[in-house]
Amino acid sequence: MNVDSLTTLITVVLAISLAGERLVTIIKTWITWLAIEKVTNTGEVDLANDKIRRFIVQVLSIIACWLTASFINDGSFRPNSEVLIGGKEFHVFLLGLLASGGSAFWTNILSYTKAVKDIKIQQKAYERLYFNGRSAPVGSTVAAPAGTTVPAPTRATVATTAGAIVRSGGQARPKFEWSKALT
Repeated sequence: MNVDSLTTLITVVLAISLAGERLVTIIKTWITWLAIEKVTNTGEVDLANDKIRRFIVQVLSIIACWLTASFINDGSFRPNSEVLIGGKEFHVFLLGLLASGGSAFWTNILSYTKAVKDIKIQQKAYERLYFNGRSAPVGSTVAAPAGTTVPAPTRATVATTAGAIVRSGGQARPKFEWSKALT
Protein backbone atom coordinates (compact mmCIF):
# COMPACT_ATOMS: atom_id res chain seq x y z
CA MET A 1 0.00 0.00 0.00
CA ASN A 2 1.52 3.33 -1.03
CA VAL A 3 1.52 6.51 1.04
CA ASP A 4 -1.46 8.06 -0.78
CA SER A 5 -3.61 4.97 -0.20
CA LEU A 6 -2.53 4.91 3.43
CA THR A 7 -3.48 8.57 3.80
CA THR A 8 -6.91 7.85 2.29
CA LEU A 9 -7.44 4.92 4.67
CA ILE A 10 -6.43 7.02 7.68
CA THR A 11 -8.77 9.81 6.60
CA VAL A 12 -11.72 7.41 6.28
CA VAL A 13 -11.00 5.75 9.63
CA LEU A 14 -10.64 9.17 11.29
CA ALA A 15 -14.01 10.28 9.92
CA ILE A 16 -15.62 7.06 11.18
CA SER A 17 -13.94 7.57 14.55
CA LEU A 18 -15.25 11.10 14.93
CA ALA A 19 -18.79 10.13 13.94
CA GLY A 20 -18.73 7.05 16.18
CA GLU A 21 -17.47 9.08 19.12
CA ARG A 22 -20.39 11.49 18.70
CA LEU A 23 -22.79 8.52 18.73
CA VAL A 24 -21.20 7.17 21.93
CA THR A 25 -21.50 10.62 23.52
CA ILE A 26 -25.20 10.71 22.65
CA ILE A 27 -25.72 7.26 24.17
CA LYS A 28 -23.78 8.28 27.30
CA THR A 29 -26.06 11.32 27.62
CA TRP A 30 -29.14 9.09 27.53
CA ILE A 31 -27.68 6.50 29.91
CA THR A 32 -26.04 8.78 32.47
CA TRP A 33 -24.36 6.07 34.59
CA LEU A 34 -22.14 5.29 31.59
CA ALA A 35 -20.75 8.83 31.68
CA ILE A 36 -19.91 8.88 35.40
CA GLU A 37 -16.58 7.33 36.44
CA LYS A 38 -16.46 5.57 39.80
CA VAL A 39 -14.04 7.33 42.14
CA THR A 40 -12.42 6.54 45.46
CA ASN A 41 -12.76 8.64 48.63
CA THR A 42 -9.66 10.60 47.59
CA GLY A 43 -11.23 11.56 44.24
CA GLU A 44 -9.11 9.25 42.08
CA VAL A 45 -10.69 6.95 39.50
CA ASP A 46 -11.34 3.54 41.02
CA LEU A 47 -10.07 1.30 38.21
CA ALA A 48 -11.16 -1.94 39.90
CA ASN A 49 -14.79 -0.90 40.38
CA ASP A 50 -14.97 0.99 37.07
CA LYS A 51 -13.98 -1.97 34.86
CA ILE A 52 -17.50 -2.94 33.83
CA ARG A 53 -18.52 0.62 32.87
CA ARG A 54 -15.31 1.07 30.85
CA PHE A 55 -15.83 -2.26 29.10
CA ILE A 56 -19.41 -1.35 28.17
CA VAL A 57 -18.30 2.04 26.83
CA GLN A 58 -15.57 0.37 24.73
CA VAL A 59 -18.05 -2.16 23.32
CA LEU A 60 -20.45 0.71 22.57
CA SER A 61 -17.63 2.50 20.77
CA ILE A 62 -16.85 -0.56 18.61
CA ILE A 63 -20.53 -1.04 17.75
CA ALA A 64 -21.06 2.68 17.04
CA CYS A 65 -18.01 2.84 14.73
CA TRP A 66 -19.05 -0.39 13.01
CA LEU A 67 -22.57 0.92 12.41
CA THR A 68 -21.14 4.22 11.16
CA ALA A 69 -18.78 2.41 8.78
CA SER A 70 -21.75 0.40 7.49
CA PHE A 71 -23.02 3.50 5.70
CA ILE A 72 -19.80 4.16 3.73
CA ASN A 73 -20.45 2.30 0.47
CA ASP A 74 -23.36 4.19 -1.03
CA GLY A 75 -25.16 5.65 1.97
CA SER A 76 -27.28 2.55 2.53
CA PHE A 77 -26.87 0.43 5.66
CA ARG A 78 -24.64 -2.58 4.87
CA PRO A 79 -23.09 -3.94 8.10
CA ASN A 80 -21.56 -7.02 6.45
CA SER A 81 -19.98 -5.44 3.39
CA GLU A 82 -16.52 -4.46 2.22
CA VAL A 83 -15.27 -1.03 1.21
CA LEU A 84 -12.68 -0.31 -1.47
CA ILE A 85 -10.08 2.15 -0.15
CA GLY A 86 -6.82 2.79 -1.98
CA GLY A 87 -7.22 -0.29 -4.19
CA LYS A 88 -7.73 -2.64 -1.21
CA GLU A 89 -10.97 -4.00 0.22
CA PHE A 90 -11.64 -3.61 3.94
CA HIS A 91 -14.54 -5.14 5.84
CA VAL A 92 -16.65 -2.48 7.55
CA PHE A 93 -16.30 -4.24 10.92
CA LEU A 94 -12.49 -3.94 10.65
CA LEU A 95 -12.83 -0.23 9.85
CA GLY A 96 -15.15 0.16 12.85
CA LEU A 97 -12.70 -1.69 15.08
CA LEU A 98 -9.81 0.52 13.92
CA ALA A 99 -11.91 3.67 14.37
CA SER A 100 -12.85 2.74 17.92
CA GLY A 101 -9.18 2.68 18.99
CA GLY A 102 -9.25 6.15 20.51
CA SER A 103 -6.51 8.71 21.00
CA ALA A 104 -3.71 6.20 21.65
CA PHE A 105 -4.36 4.65 18.24
CA TRP A 106 -4.46 8.05 16.52
CA THR A 107 -1.27 9.25 18.17
CA ASN A 108 0.60 6.20 16.87
CA ILE A 109 -0.91 6.45 13.38
CA LEU A 110 -0.09 10.15 13.06
CA SER A 111 3.50 9.67 14.18
CA TYR A 112 3.89 6.73 11.76
CA THR A 113 2.58 8.68 8.76
CA LYS A 114 4.76 11.67 9.67
CA ALA A 115 7.82 9.39 9.77
CA VAL A 116 6.93 7.90 6.38
CA LYS A 117 6.58 11.36 4.84
CA ASP A 118 9.87 12.50 6.41
CA ILE A 119 11.65 9.45 4.99
CA LYS A 120 10.23 10.14 1.52
CA ILE A 121 11.43 13.77 1.70
CA GLN A 122 14.90 12.72 2.87
CA GLN A 123 15.09 10.06 0.16
CA LYS A 124 14.24 12.59 -2.57
CA ALA A 125 16.82 15.06 -1.21
CA TYR A 126 19.46 12.33 -1.11
CA GLU A 127 18.67 11.20 -4.64
CA ARG A 128 18.83 14.79 -5.90
CA LEU A 129 22.24 15.30 -4.27
CA TYR A 130 23.51 11.94 -5.45
CA PHE A 131 22.43 12.36 -9.08
CA ASN A 132 23.60 15.99 -9.23
CA GLY A 133 27.00 14.91 -7.97
CA ARG A 134 27.18 11.98 -10.38
CA SER A 135 26.12 13.98 -13.46
CA ALA A 136 29.71 14.86 -14.43
CA PRO A 137 32.98 13.01 -13.90
CA VAL A 138 34.99 14.14 -10.90
CA GLY A 139 37.48 16.91 -11.79
CA SER A 140 35.92 17.76 -15.20
CA THR A 141 34.20 21.00 -16.08
CA VAL A 142 30.49 21.54 -16.60
CA ALA A 143 28.78 24.27 -18.62
CA ALA A 144 27.04 26.75 -16.33
CA PRO A 145 23.68 28.22 -17.39
CA ALA A 146 25.24 31.64 -18.19
CA GLY A 147 27.63 30.05 -20.70
CA THR A 148 30.65 30.00 -18.36
CA THR A 149 32.32 26.85 -17.12
CA VAL A 150 32.67 25.86 -13.51
CA PRO A 151 34.61 22.96 -12.03
CA ALA A 152 32.60 19.79 -11.42
CA PRO A 153 32.38 18.37 -7.92
CA THR A 154 35.56 16.87 -6.52
CA ARG A 155 35.82 13.65 -4.56
CA ALA A 156 35.31 15.68 -1.37
CA THR A 157 31.95 17.01 -2.60
CA VAL A 158 30.56 13.75 -3.92
CA ALA A 159 30.41 11.38 -0.98
CA THR A 160 28.67 8.06 -1.43
CA THR A 161 29.57 6.19 1.73
CA ALA A 162 27.30 6.05 4.77
CA GLY A 163 27.89 8.84 7.26
CA ALA A 164 29.91 10.99 4.84
CA ILE A 165 29.49 14.74 4.67
CA VAL A 166 28.36 16.36 1.46
CA ARG A 167 30.04 19.73 1.03
CA SER A 168 28.17 22.23 -1.07
CA GLY A 169 28.84 25.94 -1.10
CA GLY A 170 31.09 25.69 1.94
CA GLN A 171 28.29 24.34 4.18
CA ALA A 172 28.51 20.81 5.54
CA ARG A 173 25.32 18.73 5.52
CA PRO A 174 24.99 15.17 6.78
CA LYS A 175 24.29 12.60 4.08
CA PHE A 176 21.01 10.73 4.15
CA GLU A 177 21.32 7.42 5.98
CA TRP A 178 18.62 4.74 5.79
CA SER A 179 19.76 3.14 9.01
CA LYS A 180 19.08 6.34 10.96
CA ALA A 181 15.86 7.15 9.08
CA LEU A 182 14.29 3.80 9.88
CA THR A 183 15.05 3.83 13.62
